[in-house]
Amino acid sequence: MTKEETLIRGILDPVGSDVRPLVCAVQITGRLLFEERLLLIGRQIKDIRAPRDMLFYLAYYCRFNMPYYEVLKQNPQLLFGEDGLQKEDA
Repeated sequence: MTKEETLIRGILDPVGSDVRPLVCAVQITGRLLFEERLLLIGRQIKDIRAPRDMLFYLAYYCRFNMPYYEVLKQNPQLLFGEDGLQKEDA
Protein backbone atom coordinates (compact mmCIF):
# COMPACT_ATOMS: atom_id res chain seq x y z
CA MET A 1 0.00 0.00 0.00
CA THR A 2 1.36 3.42 -0.93
CA LYS A 3 1.77 6.31 1.48
CA GLU A 4 -1.13 8.09 -0.21
CA GLU A 5 -3.42 5.08 0.04
CA THR A 6 -2.53 4.55 3.70
CA LEU A 7 -3.37 8.20 4.49
CA ILE A 8 -6.66 8.17 2.58
CA ARG A 9 -7.76 4.85 4.05
CA GLY A 10 -6.88 6.20 7.50
CA ILE A 11 -9.20 9.14 6.89
CA LEU A 12 -12.05 7.37 5.10
CA ASP A 13 -12.05 3.82 6.48
CA PRO A 14 -14.26 1.92 6.78
CA VAL A 15 -15.46 2.81 3.32
CA GLY A 16 -17.03 0.33 0.97
CA SER A 17 -16.12 2.19 -2.18
CA ASP A 18 -12.90 2.16 -4.14
CA VAL A 19 -10.38 4.82 -3.05
CA ARG A 20 -7.96 4.20 -5.92
CA PRO A 21 -9.16 7.17 -8.05
CA LEU A 22 -8.58 9.55 -5.12
CA VAL A 23 -5.21 7.93 -4.39
CA CYS A 24 -4.24 8.35 -8.05
CA ALA A 25 -5.32 12.02 -8.02
CA VAL A 26 -3.26 12.71 -4.87
CA GLN A 27 -0.23 10.97 -6.40
CA ILE A 28 -0.54 13.01 -9.60
CA THR A 29 -0.97 16.24 -7.63
CA GLY A 30 2.11 15.39 -5.55
CA ARG A 31 4.12 14.63 -8.67
CA LEU A 32 3.10 17.94 -10.26
CA LEU A 33 3.87 19.93 -7.11
CA PHE A 34 7.09 18.28 -5.98
CA GLU A 35 8.70 16.62 -9.00
CA GLU A 36 7.59 18.78 -11.91
CA ARG A 37 7.53 21.86 -9.65
CA LEU A 38 4.14 23.23 -10.60
CA LEU A 39 4.03 26.48 -8.65
CA LEU A 40 1.13 27.83 -6.64
CA ILE A 41 2.65 31.34 -6.88
CA GLY A 42 0.89 33.39 -4.26
CA ARG A 43 -2.15 31.15 -4.08
CA GLN A 44 -3.11 30.08 -0.61
CA ILE A 45 -5.98 27.73 -0.03
CA LYS A 46 -8.09 29.43 2.63
CA ASP A 47 -10.65 26.68 2.89
CA ILE A 48 -11.68 23.59 1.02
CA ARG A 49 -14.18 25.04 -1.42
CA ALA A 50 -14.03 22.29 -4.02
CA PRO A 51 -12.91 18.65 -3.95
CA ARG A 52 -9.80 19.54 -5.99
CA ASP A 53 -8.58 21.73 -3.09
CA MET A 54 -8.38 18.65 -0.91
CA LEU A 55 -5.78 17.19 -3.28
CA PHE A 56 -3.29 19.92 -2.30
CA TYR A 57 -3.81 19.23 1.40
CA LEU A 58 -3.41 15.48 0.96
CA ALA A 59 -0.37 15.80 -1.32
CA TYR A 60 1.39 18.05 1.20
CA TYR A 61 0.48 15.76 4.09
CA CYS A 62 1.82 12.70 2.24
CA ARG A 63 5.04 14.49 1.33
CA PHE A 64 5.85 16.20 4.65
CA ASN A 65 3.81 14.24 7.23
CA MET A 66 2.25 17.45 8.49
CA PRO A 67 -0.71 19.66 7.53
CA TYR A 68 -0.46 22.12 4.64
CA TYR A 69 -0.49 25.30 6.74
CA GLU A 70 2.13 23.98 9.17
CA VAL A 71 4.41 23.14 6.24
CA LEU A 72 3.96 26.65 4.84
CA LYS A 73 4.65 28.25 8.24
CA GLN A 74 7.94 26.39 8.47
CA ASN A 75 8.79 26.67 4.76
CA PRO A 76 7.07 29.70 3.18
CA GLN A 77 9.41 29.43 0.21
CA LEU A 78 7.42 26.36 -0.93
CA LEU A 79 4.57 28.60 -1.98
CA PHE A 80 6.88 30.54 -4.27
CA GLY A 81 8.87 27.68 -5.73
CA GLU A 82 12.31 28.02 -4.19
CA ASP A 83 14.46 24.95 -3.67
CA GLY A 84 12.56 23.88 -0.56
CA LEU A 85 10.58 21.40 -2.65
CA GLN A 86 13.38 18.87 -2.24
CA LYS A 87 12.75 18.54 1.51
CA GLU A 88 11.01 15.44 2.78
CA ASP A 89 10.17 14.69 6.38
CA ALA A 90 9.86 10.93 6.24
